[in-house]
Amino acid sequence: MINLDKFNTQFDVNDIDPAQIVKLLTDNQKIVVIAIGIFTLLIAGVMFNDFHAKSAGLRLKMSHEQGKLDVIKAREKAINDLGSFKASIPKELTVFDLITLITNYARANNIDIVSYLPSPSKDMGLFDQIDVRFDVSTSDFKGMMLFIKKIESSKYPILINSWTGSEDKDGRISFKLAISAVLIHP
Repeated sequence: MINLDKFNTQFDVNDIDPAQIVKLLTDNQKIVVIAIGIFTLLIAGVMFNDFHAKSAGLRLKMSHEQGKLDVIKAREKAINDLGSFKASIPKELTVFDLITLITNYARANNIDIVSYLPSPSKDMGLFDQIDVRFDVSTSDFKGMMLFIKKIESSKYPILINSWTGSEDKDGRISFKLAISAVLIHP
């Protein structure tokens, strides 16, 4: 067992002799310098570790914030690109407009429209699809090819789904066209 009575002494500030402390420090000057150096290095190490931990945390937080900014910028760019794309597509194209457009292209290439059959428009989610079937006749195959090229190069989003042709007994060429157009929803 440890005798605790040895440690039960009273400490009094008046018992301290400054001259003895100064003598003790000057006698052990090298040890005091080394102890102060070690203490300084320990304090510097603690400060460096604290600084390093704080700066690493700050860099990590900045990296996360930069990632958020990049996502926001990408979203804004995508919204602008979608808006530009929608703005570049002609807005109004009804069945009547589509028939009028095809009729004008036919007239410009000496094509006779024998009949046409529009279908009701279909809601496809982001756009409406308009389908029209045409029976056309011409005496010139070249005119027919120019007519088809004009439809395909239209400023409207028009697709020729199919076309078939045959030669009549009188030498005229008859074609059947199935055309679709889309109307993008705003």
